Amino acid sequence: MLMCRMNKKDRRWAIRTRLLRHEISQAAIALQAGVTQGAVSRVIGGSLDAPKIRRAIADALRLKYEAIWPREDNNRKKGA
Repeated sequence: MLMCRMNKKDRRWAIRTRLLRHEISQAAIALQAGVTQGAVSRVIGGSLDAPKIRRAIADALRLKYEAIWPREDNNRKKGA
């Protein structure tokens, strides 16, 4: 199942599970994206819209951006 078809809570847990499975830390993504770990956590949790961070998460997981975040999420007001 694509993560984009999940509700936000399930998507959050799916992302975190994949990060753990692949031994990728939020801190490593933050370093690569030039942001704080807290910002990465807020994007995963759904409280921050930041395309740059979303892209870094997708790249780290080797997934397409659109496979994680649905179109309606991408059309909302953008952050960082």
